[in-house]
Amino acid sequence: MTRWGRNSIRNTLLAYFVFFALAPVALVVGYNYARTNTALSDNHASSRNAVLSGVVDSVQARVADCQRIADLIYANPAVMELLARAVDGQNPNYWLVKQAMDTFGQLILYISSEKYLLALMIVGENGLDLRFGRETAFVDFDNVFESAWYKASLQSDPPITWPGLAENISTTENERVIPMVRPIYDVNTGGRTGTLIVLLKPQLFGNAYTAPETRAGAYRLTILGPLGQVIYTTTGYPPAEDFAGNSRMVTIDGLPYQQSRLVNSSGWRLIETAPMGFVEEQRAALRTSSLAVILSVALSGLLLAFYLSRRITRPLDRLLSTIEQISRGRFDSEIVVSSEDEIGRLGSGIQKMQSDIKNLLSQAILREQYLKRAEIVALQAQINPHFIYNTLNTVRIMADMQNASGISHVVRALGRIIRVTVSSGGDKVTVGEELRTLEDYFYILRVRYKGTIAFGVDVTDDNLLKCRMLKFILQPLIENAVFHGIEPGGGGGTVAVRFTAEGDRLLIQVRDDGVGIAREKLTRLLDADGQPEPELADEGISAGLGVNNINRRIKMVYGEEYGLAYDSQPGEYTCVTVLLPREE
Repeated sequence: MTRWGRNSIRNTLLAYFVFFALAPVALVVGYNYARTNTALSDNHASSRNAVLSGVVDSVQARVADCQRIADLIYANPAVMELLARAVDGQNPNYWLVKQAMDTFGQLILYISSEKYLLALMIVGENGLDLRFGRETAFVDFDNVFESAWYKASLQSDPPITWPGLAENISTTENERVIPMVRPIYDVNTGGRTGTLIVLLKPQLFGNAYTAPETRAGAYRLTILGPLGQVIYTTTGYPPAEDFAGNSRMVTIDGLPYQQSRLVNSSGWRLIETAPMGFVEEQRAALRTSSLAVILSVALSGLLLAFYLSRRITRPLDRLLSTIEQISRGRFDSEIVVSSEDEIGRLGSGIQKMQSDIKNLLSQAILREQYLKRAEIVALQAQINPHFIYNTLNTVRIMADMQNASGISHVVRALGRIIRVTVSSGGDKVTVGEELRTLEDYFYILRVRYKGTIAFGVDVTDDNLLKCRMLKFILQPLIENAVFHGIEPGGGGGTVAVRFTAEGDRLLIQVRDDGVGIAREKLTRLLDADGQPEPELADEGISAGLGVNNINRRIKMVYGEEYGLAYDSQPGEYTCVTVLLPREE
């Protein structure tokens, strides 16, 4: 099993052989596949664009045909005179009406789109109502006048408006109609005298497009007006959405489609949605043939690589078996080196490694024995903090019995501090709990220095009292501020502790107005080796070591971006900033 592990030399050799045999073939086949695939898509797009161009011409001709009806009616003298002469509440001139209707019938006979005309109506501002068309009687024109598209057309500026595909307002079999609206203006006054309304069957444009038969999906056509209004869409399918460019690929019901888009001179957009089933079948055949070529080359390369790798790795397999014995702790295995090549030198190195490991194990056993003895001595030298706390409690009781209230208060404060250090509540406390411990510590220092040193605490936001922080990291910093900042000055001083927040970080500043720290000593205070300054260690207080331990403790718990930062001016002040994450 080891011989065929995923990190074996044999597998590596096999992989290299197969890769260098397969990579060129895969590149060539992949390039040809990409080119052919692109050609298939381009040819399909070109053929559909050619079809769509013919549809555009047909649609353009039919639109022009319909607009010719509007132009001829607009220029009819009988219509213009009726709109000018008819009076609301009176019947229009019979002969003028007959003349206009006869003219309509003669004009429409010469219009190729006549068979798609449902109804034609002229509505005058003076009350004129002229209707023409084989299905005019079935149209409820009251609904026409109340429709949104008609009201919108009354406000439009273009001479002819195509409001878009609308619900049928007649009783015929057509589910939807295509309205065309044209305002009529008096040539002399320029005022609007009426409106021409033409209702057309959707087949007007539907018959201009023939969808091919296919098993892969339905071809469909959408015609959009200049303002994006839907003029026509293939029955039974929703209209396609407009897009920029000439073509794009879309997925409909999990199947790929290609949409082609052309724009005519009037700004009408024709979008054909064509299924890609036939192209996908060709692509699948192309993928199958390409994959067959790659697999055949890969198999040939694998057989050749297996033969060559076996000749190379057989000596290594024997050497690997010996190494496995060493890994199981058998350091007396004999390694037979019978060659002077790289494998022979490797065997000699393994032989030396086996001897070195035996020596290192012997030394490690001796070192472990020494460490255990040192640990026993260290444990024997420790004093149980619980024993100290209980002893202090006994001293406090004795002080109370002898009316030594000062000693009793100091012992009680010290006892509370020790109780916090030995409590089993974890390494973190709230800021409020840490402040209570600081008050006990301040009390002890005030007693010791007879009130010559002032201590202050400033919490900028009461919400910070609920934040959690590592316990007992401020007392050593305050101790350093007193013993090595204020006390060497020979007089009194002030130690101020300030809690602030910056975003998601908690900042604690311990500042004293003592003698300060020299610049060269400040740079060594937080050295990674953790060695205390000699000047501080002379007094029995390893200030440098304590500060370094606090810094390392913070970084171990919260990360390298947190810790301590010092700022000092000799003879004026020292300020240490504790940077912690804000934990609620």
